[in-house]
Amino acid sequence: MDDAPDFSFVSDARLRELLEQYYQQALNALGAQAYVGTLALSRAVLEGLLTWRLELDRDQASAKYRELAPEKTWQDRKPLQFQIGGSISL
Repeated sequence: MDDAPDFSFVSDARLRELLEQYYQQALNALGAQAYVGTLALSRAVLEGLLTWRLELDRDQASAKYRELAPEKTWQDRKPLQFQIGGSISL
């Protein structure tokens, strides 16, 4: 069972190393019929990949926003732009 996937696409070297270790441990747990351990380690690999990708998307989106609207920040907006628009009446 040495079908380890290639995690080279993960740009974070420390995370890539952890993913490889957890994946190998999941295979070892599967070989030992430790199914709960296999499931937990497999989940950790998936969670690590998803978190990495979401953070990458967030960073790219932030960079794109700064490129397109560098002078706009939430501090620059007028207070009226934050009002809900009359949906709350006292």
